[in-house]
Amino acid sequence: MPVAVIAWQLRVQDTRLWHILFYHVNTARDREDVHAVNAVAIDVSSRRRGHLYVSLVANIKERRVLFATTCRDQTVVGKIVDDFHAHVGDPDAIRQVSTDMSPAFIAIVRECLPNARSPSIVFM
Repeated sequence: MPVAVIAWQLRVQDTRLWHILFYHVNTARDREDVHAVNAVAIDVSSRRRGHLYVSLVANIKERRVLFATTCRDQTVVGKIVDDFHAHVGDPDAIRQVSTDMSPAFIAIVRECLPNARSPSIVFM
């Protein structure tokens, strides 16, 4: 349900709800520990019409989203590595990457995540 609809139903400003949501999301993200993650899926999805995209990284084994960003270019992989470092993770521990991105993107994955080798990297 959209935040604006909830705000209308509760008769509060939506900014108040956004502050509450950001607080709880940031608190949860600060406690995130990704040290045991060794298999991820990377996908880009359209947020809405008009070519607004979000890139998602999910833990394949636990089926949960680990990271999301609004860019969809090759810098996504660098951001993933930075996020792993920030949350007690080791990007070198990633052995499997599943993605439907372009071959150029897969080359960046191989460069930034050297232990995730073919045939684990899947171009769908």
